Amino acid sequence: GSSSPTILGDLVLLVARDSRAWALEAANGRIRWQVEGVPSTATFAGGAGVAARPDLVVLPHPSGEVRGVFPQGGLVRWRTLGEILRVEASSGAVIWRTALPRAERRRGVTAFHGPVLAGGRLLVGSSDNGILQVDPASGALLGTIPLEAGVASAPVV
Repeated sequence: GSSSPTILGDLVLLVARDSRAWALEAANGRIRWQVEGVPSTATFAGGAGVAARPDLVVLPHPSGEVRGVFPQGGLVRWRTLGEILRVEASSGAVIWRTALPRAERRRGVTAFHGPVLAGGRLLVGSSDNGILQVDPASGALLGTIPLEAGVASAPVV
């Protein structure tokens, strides 16, 4: 996989480099369910791990796609790709979602890194646009700090 597995009750949850997410039975390794994510054009080691609680599993795929699924069977509750979203912690419901802009001059994959919360703003690094500033309350794009070469990692505060 691309990160450490996550344990939720009797399940071992992980996302592999090929964008497949797995729920394995901890006792015997049997597959409980599997979810295919959008394939990634580039793979890397050490991506974000699965976040889980009894009523929601959040699967971060290497392609940048993120899915919220039900832990019992992997049924998709919501998914996002090329967006930033805010999810209600107590219910898993999506509060807002905002499409992340891509520069028209660029072809291929746009990589987004972060977000990082600092100074009352979410900062998202973009390989196309520099650093995007997003309002955490509404999801509105507040501005961009342009960087000619783009960004290759999450902002550091």
